[in-house]
Amino acid sequence: MQPAFRQSAPPPLTMQHHRVTMSTEDEEGIHRALMKQVQTSILTTPAMRLVHATQQEGYRLTEQHHGVRVYTRKSPSGGEETMSVSYTQHHLTFENLMYLLLAQTTEEHRIQQTLFHDDAFLDGCVFSTILSPTEEDPFQWYGLKYTKLALSSYRFVDPRDVCYVEISGTTVNMDGHTVLYVMRESLTLRSVPLVPDAIRGRVKSLSLHTECPNGTIEHVHFSYMNPYGSVPAFLFKPSQLRMNTMVERYAQLIHFKRMLDMSKNCTTFFPVNQRACGSCERSFWALTTRCYCRSCGEVLSSLTAHGTF
Repeated sequence: MQPAFRQSAPPPLTMQHHRVTMSTEDEEGIHRALMKQVQTSILTTPAMRLVHATQQEGYRLTEQHHGVRVYTRKSPSGGEETMSVSYTQHHLTFENLMYLLLAQTTEEHRIQQTLFHDDAFLDGCVFSTILSPTEEDPFQWYGLKYTKLALSSYRFVDPRDVCYVEISGTTVNMDGHTVLYVMRESLTLRSVPLVPDAIRGRVKSLSLHTECPNGTIEHVHFSYMNPYGSVPAFLFKPSQLRMNTMVERYAQLIHFKRMLDMSKNCTTFFPVNQRACGSCERSFWALTTRCYCRSCGEVLSSLTAHGTF
């Protein structure tokens, strides 16, 4: 009798090294169609945004989460379309937003999505880059991306993944104010295989970050997501709300990303020439426990670090 060998499960399919190319005609046609939607959206200025949305486009206020107002309306495709609106002061600049929202490589995309979704992020990559930042528009980008997310820790709900085209850039609205935009829309491509342990969803979103006359920045996020399959509302709604109110965490996420970048570029945590705590100025001696703060870049004594954190 031949011995029975247990067959190991195949490793999960990852898209990290997958590459996708489109014809020049398709690239130009898709970019033209998405930019048309962006240009249509910026015709409405911040002063008229809510009036236009509630009185002409059928949105109604359904939730207010801290400083973010969430509006919804029925989608012709089924489900709901959402619009979230918020305003921030000077602590969120356009430079900071570009730093957080621009992800040109697979590594940058994975870091960004991990910051956005924590342990719900399972896989992601940049399939191709068609347009890159320039001196005229440092926020310009156009390409194809892939993201796989866990909607729940429960096993009966399969993860969802999306293959989508993304464009971003800088423009000016009718009032002459600067607008940063990021638009994503699902794309069905034969060259992108289905993942066995995930259900391919559909997503469409547009984020506008508009400079206001009083110095604030208006953040508007239009989104639609169809997860397909069976997803209980009590699991899908919290995930949807988290995505729609992501802007309230932007300042914190920018800070976290800077800390990650500092940790990658840091060669030593404890400079030999530093003889005292960078905060309380208490002198270090042989048995002093020291901590390196990636937030402020200082070497702190353990007493200061424990009191700070």
